[in-house]
Amino acid sequence: MLFSIHRPIDVLITDIRLTGDVDGCHLARDLLQRQPSLRLIIISGDVPATVPGLDPESYWTLNKPFATEALMDTLKLALGV
Repeated sequence: MLFSIHRPIDVLITDIRLTGDVDGCHLARDLLQRQPSLRLIIISGDVPATVPGLDPESYWTLNKPFATEALMDTLKLALGV
């Protein structure tokens, strides 16, 4: 467990590569184990962006660079609005 969650998270937006000991894939898998309903948006400069151990149909991806409008559109898809 990377950290404790005190309230449910609706959407996690993370880059695959993070500084420090934890990468975005590890963060996503850790949070999804505790909150399976979490919606996940992965940001990456790599094409294709994949999270080992997760079904590619279970998350959305944004490839860098991206426009703010692309982020907003992806967020709306993830939230179902």
